[in-house]
Amino acid sequence: MVISLSRLAYAWPGQPPLLRIEALTLEVGQSLFVGGPSGSGKSSLLALLSGVVLPTAGDCQVLGQSMASLSPVARDRLRADAMGIVFQQFNLLPYLSMMDNVLLPVQVSHQRLKQSCEQYGTPAKQAQVLFERLGLSGLPSSTPVHRLSVGQQQRVAVARAFMGWPRLVIADEPTSALDDDNRDAFLDLLLGLASEGSTSVVMVSHDRRLANRFDQQLWLGNAKSVQSVGGER
Repeated sequence: MVISLSRLAYAWPGQPPLLRIEALTLEVGQSLFVGGPSGSGKSSLLALLSGVVLPTAGDCQVLGQSMASLSPVARDRLRADAMGIVFQQFNLLPYLSMMDNVLLPVQVSHQRLKQSCEQYGTPAKQAQVLFERLGLSGLPSSTPVHRLSVGQQQRVAVARAFMGWPRLVIADEPTSALDDDNRDAFLDLLLGLASEGSTSVVMVSHDRRLANRFDQQLWLGNAKSVQSVGGER
């Protein structure tokens, strides 16, 4: 089990609950789409899953670990070892190269370094494979990311998230800046890489058209419910 939520609630101090989820589970290799209007708790859910904040009530288990029972250091270690994150604004280090940005996860996680070396020999070889899969192999890997287009930066962010094949990838509005054709192509790449690495994916988006590509859908808002659907991966 990658994610197990039970009677989960989250609220800002002194405020009514922003987020309530009675139950949700996500198995190895499954994907979850999270939708809902602004202010419905989508970003808060990602923060709970990544251990940045803790639930007000209920239980949030990720990879068999109850986040509330872990120390801040242990949550940081779990995030580094087992999670890849694609931020909405990418959060790349602008004056580092494509390669240096992508190698960051294996520099902070021995577990992901070991996984990368076992499968590819060196992390740099895995990075080159990811660049090829993501349509970046025509660019020198030494290119500083601030010289890349928005779409290219987005794909570098995805390559970084999958370095060392983490067990869970969390993506926050990764398609918001893309047109329809590039959005669909990007989603093909994201879910294709996840399938290859048996990596589970949780993705937040305002774009309801993407929902049926995922194994499960979670809609947040006035009616917070989980809907299991047939994926099209």
